[in-house]
Amino acid sequence: MQRSQSGVWEPKICVAFMLITTEEFPETGCEEFFNKIEKFIQVHRNSFLLLQAPAYGARELKIVSELQNRFFGSNLKILPVHSNGETVKGVVTIAKATSKPHMDRLQERMHSARADIIKRSHETFLKNLDIFKGSPLSG
Repeated sequence: MQRSQSGVWEPKICVAFMLITTEEFPETGCEEFFNKIEKFIQVHRNSFLLLQAPAYGARELKIVSELQNRFFGSNLKILPVHSNGETVKGVVTIAKATSKPHMDRLQERMHSARADIIKRSHETFLKNLDIFKGSPLSG
């Protein structure tokens, strides 16, 4: 962590990943495990927990539910994955999407799309409005 100008400690790293398999998750006494995740969240600005399991049955869904309930409202995002391939794909996708050049391009595209939608909706609105209908100006 680094200290800001106001003297408050702020997270240093923008994006961080924690990989946990469901086998690592304790059956009971989760408090120590949750404390480890809590510290991870405090250190990193955008925290992603990748929960890996070959299949998601009742136990795995219970783990996801416990994590969601415990860390609701925090900056932790939980990503269930099934294989190493999905894990790598998820990390790469998130890293790309949160990198500065890519984010700038995404924002530029979104602004352009928004402007286009607004322009088209105004044109459609004016065509449908037809305020000169029945007047000598309508031709």
